[in-house]
Amino acid sequence: MTAEGLRVHMDQLYTGPRQNWQHWALHNFQECDFVLVLASPMCRRVGDGSGDGGRHPGLRSELTALQTLYQRHPEWAKYVLPVILPGQSRLGIPIFLGPESEDYYTVRDFTPQGVETLLTTIRVTERRSWQFD
Repeated sequence: MTAEGLRVHMDQLYTGPRQNWQHWALHNFQECDFVLVLASPMCRRVGDGSGDGGRHPGLRSELTALQTLYQRHPEWAKYVLPVILPGQSRLGIPIFLGPESEDYYTVRDFTPQGVETLLTTIRVTERRSWQFD
């Protein structure tokens, strides 16, 4: 999406010094306008607390931070965008993000047309004007 003029911060692209991923996530959540949660079976298991406790500590830290902010600041819900990439389904969205009762965004393919709904949402949603406490 950087071709669309968006700045993207993604843990898998981070190349700096050793990180505490929960701190990294909190910092980036506070600095960004939107958080995209990519649906997958692993994301669902970790987000719902049923994943292997010793695996995926970074994802667990990030989703725990996101859950905490989501609970403390319900008004922030419109800035957390569950995204379903090709080959995935809404069953990969953690329960706390309401896959049955709230919007999610399906990316049909990695073309401008395939991401159009997601990009339109990002472009028309009013930016956050408040900070976390």
